[in-house]
Amino acid sequence: MSINPLLEAMTELKVAHEDLLNIANKKTKVLIDGEMETLQKLLVDERKAIKVLEKAERKRQHEAALYQQAHHLTDEEMNVSALLETLSDETVQSKLEEQAVALIELVTALKRVEDTNKSLLEQSMQFVQFSIDLMSPSLNKLNYGKEKQPQREARSTFDSKA
Repeated sequence: MSINPLLEAMTELKVAHEDLLNIANKKTKVLIDGEMETLQKLLVDERKAIKVLEKAERKRQHEAALYQQAHHLTDEEMNVSALLETLSDETVQSKLEEQAVALIELVTALKRVEDTNKSLLEQSMQFVQFSIDLMSPSLNKLNYGKEKQPQREARSTFDSKA
């Protein structure tokens, strides 16, 4: 069995990560601009892209398992570094290495952008909470009843000395 189906699956996975990264970058701009309707549409697109990514990952895992069975490789031998050592064709080696490096770079970039988006969302939520706190009157100022009169000494109406 050739390693080409695994390389094709990795290419699909790379494209799916690129799509997700593009959506994450758009989300950053939308969060900065405060465009909530656009953000909702992007979240729908993001869910679709995640489903495509999950499908590509399942395909990659399937192709890797088929390659592993066909070449009688152990689980320890089914990582990119070990595969590179077992491949004899240098062009296939370079393709596999390029795909692996590209995936690592994409995942790293995606994580960085998502961390930025998380920070932006947290800051937005803090600002909203701060704004609500400023607009909401405190409980001490909410008096609907009579103002409290200062307590006077309780005196009997009868003079006890008389």
